[in-house]
Amino acid sequence: MEINWFTLVAQIINFLILVVLLKRFLYRPILQAMEKRERTIADRLQEATEKTQEAQQEAENYRRKQQEWEAQRETLLTQFNSEVEVWKKAQLQRAQEEVDRDRAKLQQVLQQQQKSFFRHLQQDACRQVSLTVRRILADLANANLEQQVLETFLDYLENLKPEERQAFCAAVNSNGHTEVDRPESLITVQSAFDLSEVSREKIDRVVQKYLISPMRLQFQTVPDLTCGIELRAKGCKLAWSMENYLNTLEESLIKLFAEEMKDGEPS
Repeated sequence: MEINWFTLVAQIINFLILVVLLKRFLYRPILQAMEKRERTIADRLQEATEKTQEAQQEAENYRRKQQEWEAQRETLLTQFNSEVEVWKKAQLQRAQEEVDRDRAKLQQVLQQQQKSFFRHLQQDACRQVSLTVRRILADLANANLEQQVLETFLDYLENLKPEERQAFCAAVNSNGHTEVDRPESLITVQSAFDLSEVSREKIDRVVQKYLISPMRLQFQTVPDLTCGIELRAKGCKLAWSMENYLNTLEESLIKLFAEEMKDGEPS
């Protein structure tokens, strides 16, 4: 078979022209479209990758912040619990101190009331004892007792202590007068019982020994003296009576009761 070179060349040229045309009008647009599509896909993949990285970064940031928040929450919760515990202890301590203060005040008030009660009870008891003794002495008073009281008082006047003698002499002899009837010159003698003339004369004789000039004595009966005699002159008093002993007894009893209470107090 004989080859037709013209036809072969023509077919080759046609084929090349077809290839060029296909490449120009078909393959190139397809390739461009494919490249564009690939670029679009690559861009989207890049964007997706970036967004994925951003999402991962955001997720990491969120996890980190969540961990920080959790740690901060634990710290705040621990601090809050600690502050609450401190506040609770402080409140309990304050409440305990207030209770202790109130208890101490109440105990002090009760002790004061107890002391006051026993003090009044002691004083009343001592007064009752003293009053009872006074009544007994008043009931037992008779002529012999009155005479003994008089003799004791006379002995007391004749044996005055130096300071008593000096005070009495200074009081009765301060003006150096001789007018025996002047009221301010009176020396008053008070007794729990009526003194006889003889008894009054005995007292007058002893008193006049201390006077520069004679002075009139005025005698008075005062039952409250409780078996006793008092001599008063210008603010000076010389006295002997069982009242003094009873007062001393009363004071001693009160002091004794007070010491007993003090010894019995809890330390």
